[in-house]
Amino acid sequence: MKEIFIWGAGDYSQLVYSIIDKTKCQIIGLVDSDNRKQGRKWKSDIYIYHPDILFQRKYDYIVISPYKYEGIKKICMDMGIAAEKIIFFCSGEGYAEKNIFLSPYKMALEINKYKRHIENMPYELEIEKIPQIIDSDEFLNIVLKERCSISRFGDGEFAIIFEKKRSWFQEEEPNLAKRLKEILVSDNKSVKIAIAKNFGNLDCYTEDAADAIREYMSTVTRNNLMEYIDCNKTYYDAYVSRPYMIYKDKTYAVRIFAIFKKIFKDRNILIVEGCLSRFGVKNDLLSGCKSIRRIECPQMNAWDKYNEILECVQENYRNDDLICITLGPTATVLAYDLGIAGMQSLDIGQLDNEYEWFLRGVKERVDIPGKMVAEVKNDLHVDYLDDIEYRKQIVKFIECV
Repeated sequence: MKEIFIWGAGDYSQLVYSIIDKTKCQIIGLVDSDNRKQGRKWKSDIYIYHPDILFQRKYDYIVISPYKYEGIKKICMDMGIAAEKIIFFCSGEGYAEKNIFLSPYKMALEINKYKRHIENMPYELEIEKIPQIIDSDEFLNIVLKERCSISRFGDGEFAIIFEKKRSWFQEEEPNLAKRLKEILVSDNKSVKIAIAKNFGNLDCYTEDAADAIREYMSTVTRNNLMEYIDCNKTYYDAYVSRPYMIYKDKTYAVRIFAIFKKIFKDRNILIVEGCLSRFGVKNDLLSGCKSIRRIECPQMNAWDKYNEILECVQENYRNDDLICITLGPTATVLAYDLGIAGMQSLDIGQLDNEYEWFLRGVKERVDIPGKMVAEVKNDLHVDYLDDIEYRKQIVKFIECV
């Protein structure tokens, strides 16, 4: 009888559990880095443990359940776990030769995929009521005309609201969750509240992107989201800063980037960014602006320094600056607070990374030399950037690594 740990107590763990052959294997526990899950009973006599349990217990295999497993793979390597003991479920790596599963892994994933598709179909056909979300191109033309601000809510922001860890670069924090909730239900015309177009028809997205959205928009998640979303209110598309990678029609990105460049044109730009983001460096996204100044902030847990960041922006703001913020969930709050104070602020998120991928014509997310790409790697190891012009633009460092 093989003894198995499952790594991850998230969405895929139940799928992994269901197809492990219980006549050959005993599942002795789940492992998860989220300390809020640790110590809980998962089912029957199966508990969720801290990863350190792997130093204490004997086992035959660890089955890594999450779809995004690169960070876990690194942790396993750092822990000195033998490669032959690790099975990466969602990639198939180390899968076939172990002979511990009831059904082929791809079949199991296909079953799960079609289950999600069926569950989501009433919303994709708009039989069920969904929020009103203005498309990105119309949205940006409103921003261009009205000079309003953008405050975006993606899965990371909602995870904080739901007290569920998702972004590795921002720990959950009660005051941040409270502010996000307040902003989500606000109705200030100077700040446009953006949520992702995940609720209805998904035909514009690639197959992989649509499947990932369906996986995310489970019944539980959708119900949680709808507790805070008003279907009688107009929202704007939070994917405005992600116009390339997830879309089938790659020419769509051409239109969106062109409007962004119009917004930036002839403006004095004040960038508030994680110190490894380097927004607009080594590309022409900001080539039409008058000037660029930068406030460099902590790449991780920027919310801890929120008051200092807010004061620094206020001190360095010049009349008619356009403030561009890429700072994870902190940007959502900062753009709102500055926007209602009359300072046009755009929560621009991953726009620069998307533009870099667009210029390269790549079909999957890749590392960008000299820049932090949080979706590609979960660490702060970024190449030194030898760019004199970039360094001249920096007006303030706020406890950057």
